[in-house]
Amino acid sequence: MSTVADRQDRIVAHISQPDFVEGTRSGSSLDKDTLMTFYPPLARAPRIVVRGRRSKWTIPVSSQLNKLISLGPNWDSYGAKPISTQRVVQAFDLLKSIMREQTPVPTIVPTNEGSLQLEWHTQGIDLEVLILGDNSYCVVFEDHKSGVEWERALSSDLSPLVEAVSRLSRPQ
Repeated sequence: MSTVADRQDRIVAHISQPDFVEGTRSGSSLDKDTLMTFYPPLARAPRIVVRGRRSKWTIPVSSQLNKLISLGPNWDSYGAKPISTQRVVQAFDLLKSIMREQTPVPTIVPTNEGSLQLEWHTQGIDLEVLILGDNSYCVVFEDHKSGVEWERALSSDLSPLVEAVSRLSRPQ
């Protein structure tokens, strides 16, 4: 089981295999239809479970990630690879480090190479973050109002990304 944890805001997420009993998970408060939609019994896809303090973005993001991590090989009918559990954990970790309470929830898009791209298109700002693995990212930013735009590979210094997210987190 992989674990994503943040001591500062106490958000904890676990990647684990679900246990199925006739389409439901033991101890689950979710209904059968919801579980069947996200976790087909035969797929036994890993899932992300958020525990502890939750920010307003954690539930929608974990829901998106759970849908994407269940994609199997050739999910696009063009030979796409399944989404990497490592990339899911990396995406969640990144979001925990850059999201603010007022930051809009990103759209999470699968790539045919088994990775993920986080996207925001709001307030005249386009921000796209491709998860490359090994805590590396390709970030594209464009602020249509100010004319500022850049594309960078980021790894240890995420300050340009943090600044970009703070721009799109400002009240309209």
